[in-house]
Amino acid sequence: MFHVKRDEFTRFFHETIGDQLVEDTVEKLWVHCATLQEWAPTFNLVGVQNGVELLESIYWDSVKTSILLATSLSHCREIHDVGSGAGFPGLILPLFLDSAAHITLHEPRRKRASFLKTTSREMSLSNVTVEQDRVIPGAFSCDAVTSRATLSPVAWLKLAFSLVSAEGLIVVYGTDRSITDNDCIPQGLTCVQTHCYTLPYSRRARSVSLFKRMPVPCSVV
Repeated sequence: MFHVKRDEFTRFFHETIGDQLVEDTVEKLWVHCATLQEWAPTFNLVGVQNGVELLESIYWDSVKTSILLATSLSHCREIHDVGSGAGFPGLILPLFLDSAAHITLHEPRRKRASFLKTTSREMSLSNVTVEQDRVIPGAFSCDAVTSRATLSPVAWLKLAFSLVSAEGLIVVYGTDRSITDNDCIPQGLTCVQTHCYTLPYSRRARSVSLFKRMPVPCSVV
């Protein structure tokens, strides 16, 4: 079972992220972590065994990718996170985006949806909505979609293609750059950005990619 103290949490981010995080952001991250630890004994929200793994593989990874994606998603006003679970990255990403961006979290499991609603309220995230539902193809049309550890990258791209508007963005998380292989990318999508990085302690490889849904060419009459 993991347990992380507030000073340990704050020190970790100051050492590994530094001045890229303002104090208010660190405070809201801690509110999430404290709430997660309150719920964890009763509900299995994350699959980690200790505090170090929680900090590095869950929190640091979500913060790092949110920082990497912030500029590219800055123009997006409607973002959806599919299969939000414990809110990684759905409750972390809003901390790095303009307040005009609205983020909808989709989580089919009732207890996890309750956790998301409670935690978003505790974090004072007024631009976040939680929906207890299972997303099906074409369920909505938005500027950008994210999902982590819900489907395989290829399966996620196929579903996400039906959820974004023309020139909409799809976020794909992974451990390498294999998803950029053209054989794996559904027709109508193109990879516009890939960031590769390593976790600070274990040095495990991670990546986050952005795919764009290309507009359908106009037919010539």
